[in-house]
Amino acid sequence: GQEPTGRPLSRLRLPVLVGAGGADQLLPAANDRHIAASIRGAKLVVYDDAAHGFLFQHQASFLSRIQRFLGSRVPGPLRVAIVGAGTAGPAAALLLARDGHAVELFEAFAEPLPLGAGILLQPTGLAVLALGGASASVAGGP
Repeated sequence: GQEPTGRPLSRLRLPVLVGAGGADQLLPAANDRHIAASIRGAKLVVYDDAAHGFLFQHQASFLSRIQRFLGSRVPGPLRVAIVGAGTAGPAAALLLARDGHAVELFEAFAEPLPLGAGILLQPTGLAVLALGGASASVAGGP
């Protein structure tokens, strides 16, 4: 239960929403369950039938969850921290920023790894750009 700086997650005193795909083999949901259990008051949502790209498999449902989570906090724009700059992190950051929230995106690794993390300009990468308002031609697509 520690973040990369070595501080225990249990010391966090802010609203936290943790999302996971139950069938994720790259980052198993057990990790997300551990993170949520380590942070007092954290909310966990697991899409049992989804893999690593749960944001795209359950886009409407997860975005609705994010909106309800943020809307239940305080009125007006929020400062939001998103941990993880794979595919879902930047997509969520784009959507939240587009709604007027101040978003910071954190990633533990200084550069992309050959693990399937990072945004590729394949269907998932194009979907992230489309969520942010980029057209396929801007994204380099057809």
